Formats: sequence, structure tokens, C-alpha cells
Amino acid sequence: MKPRPLRPDDLSQLMQWLPQEPLMRRYQLDDEVLELALRTALPTGDILRTADAPDAPCCALAWTQPRAGLGRGAYLRLICVHPDWQGQGLGLALLEACEAAARARGQEHLMLLVSDYNVRAQSFYLRCGYVQAGALTEYVLPGVDELLFWKRL
Repeated sequence: MKPRPLRPDDLSQLMQWLPQEPLMRRYQLDDEVLELALRTALPTGDILRTADAPDAPCCALAWTQPRAGLGRGAYLRLICVHPDWQGQGLGLALLEACEAAARARGQEHLMLLVSDYNVRAQSFYLRCGYVQAGALTEYVLPGVDELLFWKRL
């Protein structure tokens, strides 16, 4: 399952599972909001990657904005893998694809935010060479701090 660029005709497949993910529900990102955001991002030059399993097209998504990381690097806006396909290396493959695409565009850094309660994601990014660079108290939601992670590409 190799990452590939997201296409407009992939959105219907993503919308079958992505809005139900706990992260999307927590941040109140329903199917209408998600589809509009992705459809709007496709022509902008954002780095949007998906992967296809043998019987599950578009079972993962990663979204990186090339110049949104504090003005000096890329920003990983979202990475999500369908629960049936977690633990099989798709998240890592998507992250590496986004890092390579950002590097190819001249970016030297990749930044991302992880909610303080998402210990599994924090561990994943630490294993991938990211360091926690700070915390933003209640940046998105009340009672939830966002942790800033950073990696030099």
C-alpha cells in the first residue's frame, strides 16, 4: 500500500469513514466541512496523500501545507488511518511521503500539533524523529492543550 496523491474523485471514498473518526468528531469536523476543506485544498498545492488497501480504497489520508509552519517550514495538518488498517505502517508511509514532498519543495522543517490526550500519536511522532517544541494551552478546544512537534527535514 503505497501513498499516492489524492484526487478529487477520491473524496467520496474518504467521506465514507473519515467523518466518523474520533478526532474528527472531537473537533466537530463533519462530512460537509471535511469534504469542502479537502476539495478546496486540492488545487492549492497542498500535499494531499492517500493509500489504497486491496479491498479498501482511500483507507488513509495525510494533508501537509507546504509553507504554513510558522512561515519557515511545512505544516502537517492531518494524518488519519482507517481503524481497520492501523498498525500496518500506513501512517509511517504517509508521513514519509509528506516529508519527502515538503523536502522536494525546499522545506527544511515540518511542524505539527498533537492534542495532549493523544498519547499514541505523540509516541508515533517521537519514534519518527520529531521533538516536542512547545505547548499551546487550549489552542483549539477548551481543556485541551495542543503540543507542537517539529522535525528538521
